[in-house]
Amino acid sequence: MNSSGHRRYWLAALLVAACAAGSASAQTLSASKLSAHLINSYTAGSSNIVSGKPRLLKVLALDSGFPAGMVQAMRDYKSKAPSGKVVVRVYTARSYSLANDATASALDFWNTVLQPPLNGLAPSDRALIDYLEGPNEGDSTPTLGYPSSPAGAASQWFNQFWTNLTPLMVAAGYKPCIGSIAVGNPASLSDLDPFVPALRQAQAAGGAWSYHAYTIQYSTDVGTENWYSLRHRQFYAYFAQQGYTDLLNMPLILTEGGVDQSGNPATSGWQARGSAAQYECWLNWFDRQLNQDAYVLGCTLFENGDPAGWSSFDLEPIAGWMSNYLAGPATWPAPPAGVSANPSGSTVVLTWTNAPLTPVTYAVKRATNSGGPYTILGQAITEGMPLTTFTDNNPVSGATNYYVVTALNTVAESDTPAEVPVGWGLWAAAPGLPTGLSAVPGSGNITLNWTAPANTASYRIKRATSSNGTYSVIASNVTAAPFLDTSCSVGVPYYYYVSAVNNAGESPNSNQATATATNALPDVIVTAITWSPAPIYAGNSVLFTATVKNQGAAAAPGNGTSIGIGFSVDGVGGFWSGGYTGPLQPGASVNLTANGGSGSYYWTATPGAHAVTANVDDINRFPEGNEGNNILTLPFATSVSNCFFNCGGPAVGSFNPDSAYTSSLSTHSVTNAIDLSAATNPAPLAVYQSERWRSFTCTLPWLASNKLYKARLHFAEISPYVAAAGDRQFNVALNGIQVLTNFDVLAATGAKFRATTRQFNVTSDASGQITLQFSKGAAFEPTCSGLEIFPYTNTAPVLAAIPNQTVNAGAALVLTNTATDADIPADTLTFSLIAGPADASVSPAGIFSWTAPRVASPQTNSVTIRVADNGSPSLSNSKSFTIAVVPPPRVTSGAFTNAAFGLVWSTYPGKTYRVQFKDDLNASTWTTLGADVAAFGYSVSAIDPSPSIGQRYYRIVQLN
Repeated sequence: MNSSGHRRYWLAALLVAACAAGSASAQTLSASKLSAHLINSYTAGSSNIVSGKPRLLKVLALDSGFPAGMVQAMRDYKSKAPSGKVVVRVYTARSYSLANDATASALDFWNTVLQPPLNGLAPSDRALIDYLEGPNEGDSTPTLGYPSSPAGAASQWFNQFWTNLTPLMVAAGYKPCIGSIAVGNPASLSDLDPFVPALRQAQAAGGAWSYHAYTIQYSTDVGTENWYSLRHRQFYAYFAQQGYTDLLNMPLILTEGGVDQSGNPATSGWQARGSAAQYECWLNWFDRQLNQDAYVLGCTLFENGDPAGWSSFDLEPIAGWMSNYLAGPATWPAPPAGVSANPSGSTVVLTWTNAPLTPVTYAVKRATNSGGPYTILGQAITEGMPLTTFTDNNPVSGATNYYVVTALNTVAESDTPAEVPVGWGLWAAAPGLPTGLSAVPGSGNITLNWTAPANTASYRIKRATSSNGTYSVIASNVTAAPFLDTSCSVGVPYYYYVSAVNNAGESPNSNQATATATNALPDVIVTAITWSPAPIYAGNSVLFTATVKNQGAAAAPGNGTSIGIGFSVDGVGGFWSGGYTGPLQPGASVNLTANGGSGSYYWTATPGAHAVTANVDDINRFPEGNEGNNILTLPFATSVSNCFFNCGGPAVGSFNPDSAYTSSLSTHSVTNAIDLSAATNPAPLAVYQSERWRSFTCTLPWLASNKLYKARLHFAEISPYVAAAGDRQFNVALNGIQVLTNFDVLAATGAKFRATTRQFNVTSDASGQITLQFSKGAAFEPTCSGLEIFPYTNTAPVLAAIPNQTVNAGAALVLTNTATDADIPADTLTFSLIAGPADASVSPAGIFSWTAPRVASPQTNSVTIRVADNGSPSLSNSKSFTIAVVPPPRVTSGAFTNAAFGLVWSTYPGKTYRVQFKDDLNASTWTTLGADVAAFGYSVSAIDPSPSIGQRYYRIVQLN
C-alpha cells in the first residue's frame, strides 16, 4: 500500500466462488471460506489445496491466452467440486485513463483483453467459468476515487466502464465480478455512491463484486482490520446508512487476500513477516471473521504457483495444512500446547501460540480444585498475533486457580489438557510489618495511615488505652490504608498497632501510634441485608431489611432526625426505609425494613442473579465520623422452581438452551425422526435431536437450598460414532453420588434414534445448586440430550385389594400382598400389620402369616395391612379384609328311621362334605356313603339306607 492508499499489481487471476448457500451440492464444499489464488503453474501444493474442495479457487489468465496449468487447475477443481463457481480475470498491460471514453474503453477491454483468451479455450473449458473479472485494482483504469482529481470523475468513469462491460460478459454467458478494489480503498466511502448503478446491474445479472482483503498490520484486532482485511464491513454499513438496502445481500468475493505490508514481492508477504504457524493462526482468525459475514462468498489468498515472482507470498509451504484445514476435521482437535498463565496486576493473563490443524475456536476454563469442575471464563476465542491471549480479570483470591484451555471444532471439544496453576493471593511467607504508622485525630474519628509491605492480603487494627495495655483487634480484613476509627471516646488517648496478614501468617506489629479524639460522632454502617420471602421466586413482591449498627462514639442521630436507608437492586433504586429516629446508641443495632418508595416499597422479582445495595444515611441527614462506609452490597438470586434444558440444542417448548450452565462445548445434532414410544415422560422430539457429549459437568444454580428435587435425564443414541450396543458406556453422578454406571443408551433403547429417560431424586446443596457430572465409563464418551429438574412430590403407594379369606381351623394362612408406587424412581415400600388376630404377622416384603386356632364354632377376624414408602414425607395406603375360621364338622344327631340311619352334622356355607363309614375300626379303608354334600347353611344330613346289622362307624370329611 503506497502513501496514496492505492495498490497496483501486475497480475491477474481466476476465481472459483462458492455456490449459493443452501444448495444440496454445496454441502460437499469446504465449510471454510478460504482458498488460494493460483498463478502460472499448477503445482503439487495447488493440487493439495484443490483436493480440500474450497469454495473458492483463483487462477491467472493472460491476454495472450490461458496457461495450460491454469486450465488444468480449473478442470481438476470442477471435477472435485462441481458446485464451485469459476471467475476469470485476465492480466493485460493495456491501460486506459480519464482521457479515454469509458464506454469505448469497456468495449475495447472486452474485444482485446477478455475475449481473445476466452475464445482460445475449448467450449468445455469455457463452460467451467462462472464469473469474469475486469481490470485489477485500477492498475489499468481509473477506479473508485483514483485519480482524485477532478473530484468524482474517476468513480463516475469506473461506473460507466462497468455498466458497459457487464452486458458484454452476460451476453457471452458469464457472470460479472466487478470492482477488484485494492485494500484500504476507496479512501472515502462516498466514492461508492457513483458506483451503485454498476453494482445493481451486476447484482441483477447474478454477479458479484470484489475487494482485496490484506492485513497490513498483521493483526487480529477487529478495530484495526476493519480498515484493511475487513474493510468490506464498512462498505455494507455505508449501504445501510445510505438506504441502499437492495445491496445489503450483494455477493462479495475477496479475490485477493492474506498478508501484505507494502506490495513488495520479496518482503511484504507472510513468509517475510513471521512463521508458517503464525500465518495459519491468522488465517483461522480471518476465516472465523468471514463466516460472520453471510454476503462474503470467500477469499482467495494470494498466491500459489509463482514462488520466484512472489517469494514471500507463496502458499506452497502451507499447502498441506490448507488441504487438511479445508477438508475439515474427522475428529476433535488437540488442545493448545504451551499454555502459560501469569499474574499481571490484579489479573491473570493466559497465552498460547500453536496453530490449529482445522478450523477451531478456544475456551478458557478455571477451577479452584485440581480436576474441576471447571467454570467457562471465555469461549469462541480465536487466534491473536503473535500470541493468543486471554485475561482473567477476576481470579479467585487466596486460592490456587487451575486454568485449562481447550480447542473446539465442528466435531467436538478437545480433551482437557494439563492444568496451569496460579496461586492468587498465596505466598510462601508472611508479609513484612507495616511501617510509618500515624494516628491523626479528626471530626469524630482518628485516622490511621501506614506504608504497605509486599505480599499483603489484609490488615489487623489493634488498639489499647495505654501504651503498654492490652490491645484488642478492633478491625480485621482491612484491605488498605487509611483506616478511620470512629468508636473512640472524647479525651481518651488511644494507642495503635497495625499488622499485615496473608495466607502464610501474620507480620510483627508496626510501630506504635497514638492520638486523642477531640469530639464524638456517630458512625452508622449496614452489617446485613435480608429479604422476604426467602427463597424468592419470579414475580414475588420482595421486602428488604437492613441491619444498621452504630459503631461510632455518639448516639445516632440523637436529635430527632431519622435514620434513612435507600435500597436498590442492580443499581435501580426507588424504595427506602424512613421514620426511625432512634437514637441508636453506640454499639447498638436495629433492623430497618423498606416502608416507602416512588411507586412501591418492594421489588418485583425477576429471574436470574442480582445484587441488592443498602445505603444508610443515604442523603447525609447527620454528620458521621466516617462518611464513606454507609453502603453494603450483597449478591442474591431469584430461585427457580424447575429447570428444563435442551442439551446442545436451541430452545424447544419449555426446554431452554443449556450452554449457560455447562462446562462442555461438544455438541452434535441430527434431523432424524426420534421414536418416543418407549420413553417414560418423554421430552419434545426435537430435544432428542441434539446432544452434549464428551465428559462434562453441568451445574444448575438458583434452586432452593437443601431441597429435594427430581432429576429426569433424556437420552437417544444419535452419534455417528456409535453403531452397536457396548460402543458407548458412561457414568452419571448427581451432586457427587453416582446414579448410572456404564450406562449404554443403545442397549437400553434397542435401536438408534429411540428415546429413553432415567429419573432420580437429588437434594440441592446449601447454595441452591445441583451438579450433574457425565464421565467416561467402559467405552467412548458420555452423552445427554436433555435434562429436567423439578420439585420432588411424593405419591402415595397403592396397596392391591385383599379379598376376604376363609381358613380351616388349625390351618396356616399365607398371603403375599403387592403394592405399586408411581414415583420415578420408585420408592422403597414396607408393609406392616395394623390390626389382626393374635400371632398374625406381616413381613416388610408384604407376606402375611397366621395359623388359625382350633375352634368349635365359626369365627371371623378383621385384619388391616398398611404399605408405606420411604418418600418425604412418607405416605402410605391401607387395606382391610376378614378371615373366617371354619371349625371341623361335628355330628349333632343320629337316629334310625324305618331301618335307615340318619346323620346330622354342623357345616359351613360353601364347604363340601363327604360321609364315610366302616364296620370294623381295624379295617384299612373307609367306604364313602352316597354323594358328596355341599353345604348352603350351617347344618346338613345324610341317610345310610343299609346300616350294618352289628355296628357301624361313621366319619364326616370336609373336602375344602
